[in-house]
Amino acid sequence: MEKRKEKRVEDSVTRIFECFDDPKLEGESFDCNVIDFSSHGLRLQTNYALVPDTLLNLTLGIGRPISRFQLRGEILWTEIIENSCHLGVLFSQEKGTDLNSWIRYLESHFGESVNVGRTSTKSSIVGSL
Repeated sequence: MEKRKEKRVEDSVTRIFECFDDPKLEGESFDCNVIDFSSHGLRLQTNYALVPDTLLNLTLGIGRPISRFQLRGEILWTEIIENSCHLGVLFSQEKGTDLNSWIRYLESHFGESVNVGRTSTKSSIVGSL
């Protein structure tokens, strides 16, 4: 039985910025779902097994009307669950990203201590920086 208040977006995409383990993946995009998110990171689910230390460019869209944020993150951990790969991504503060705007948005919509899980708002990752 579905417990989410809103349907998760299924056609999310992110782009690999840098992958030391497999440089030929750099610039590739892949489909993913956002499982959980917080002000400084998120958990993605994808069919692609990626490795820690891979850098990602993310465009995160959230809310109605949708607000979009350009972010960069590093995969800190991976876990295979039921034939899909879950990725723990930590956002990094870099010039040209919207990390501060993202944090302010979450604080204004969800409160000071932000950690939004599976049963919360609709969110997606689409495109790249």
